Amino acid sequence: AEAKASQWGTDQIHAHFPVLYSPMPASRLTTLSVALNIALGAVLLYAAFAASSHGSVASGLAVRKAAPQVGSRLGRIACRRPSLAAFAEAGEYPHNKENPVRIGTRGSPLALAQAHETKRRLEEAFPHLRDGAVSINVISTEGDERLDIALAEIGGKGLFTKELDVQLLLNKVDICVHSMKDVPTYLPEGTILPCNLPREDTRDVFISNKAKSLADLPPGSVVGSASLRRQSQILAKYPELKVVNFRGNVQTRLKKLGDGVVDATMLALAGLKRMDMEEHATQIIEQDEMLPAISQGAIGIQCRTNDQASLDYLAALNHPETKTCVDCERGSAAMSLR
Repeated sequence: AEAKASQWGTDQIHAHFPVLYSPMPASRLTTLSVALNIALGAVLLYAAFAASSHGSVASGLAVRKAAPQVGSRLGRIACRRPSLAAFAEAGEYPHNKENPVRIGTRGSPLALAQAHETKRRLEEAFPHLRDGAVSINVISTEGDERLDIALAEIGGKGLFTKELDVQLLLNKVDICVHSMKDVPTYLPEGTILPCNLPREDTRDVFISNKAKSLADLPPGSVVGSASLRRQSQILAKYPELKVVNFRGNVQTRLKKLGDGVVDATMLALAGLKRMDMEEHATQIIEQDEMLPAISQGAIGIQCRTNDQASLDYLAALNHPETKTCVDCERGSAAMSLR
């Protein structure tokens, strides 16, 4: 009833108040937004009254309770799970060894290192989650499987998160751990990214067995990189070099480099640090020479918008300074897409 009433209300406003959808000065935007919300609220209130008049409120509640079990997105959004405080007051918590907090993650060594860091922080902040009350669930993504094609040709970095989004919305996992630079600007409806762990070093590193820096590479040298950001900056400054698509996890790229597939490559310093592999860096590149990716070095944790228990867990893990920086950087990217 709510969904139909909302659509009906929107149609009526389109028909009777076209000015709301016409270009307008910024000074009128707030007032008109309030008016729109009041109008939609009135429509929904009328729909609820009409439903109760026909004895359908009870059946509506029954549908809402059943909705999460049948995978309805509307049901997942409408039905909010209790908070941790509510469980604590009742003398029990929602998660234990039999019903663990389920962490969704990609299967690369770096992704697993980040998932285990999240698990450790959860157990430190919430003693009741120790002794097996947090599980790590590996989810294979298209971005990890299709390594022979440049990301830009098959959908971009969203291919690293799409399968995790699906499992989250289907309630197969409770939270998903991401490298923030791989997360698309816009999240799927019904999910939120309320938590960033403390940020690592944001700089890139140059790795080579043949030179100490990009400037030392002889003309015609081959640099492997799957990042359009790195490719464009390298070629802008060193047009005599050749840059080729070079994908795979950190260990795979280092092996290819050792096998002579390329003369050099570049990686994020944060990833090497998280896996205790900093010794592989030939040179740490300063930001004024190589601009990092938006949100580079930050771990983000995603959950469903209606999962209050997960929101409470993640609130305790969030690092406010990192969250502010990441939100600002991603906000600038969102503005550039409009």
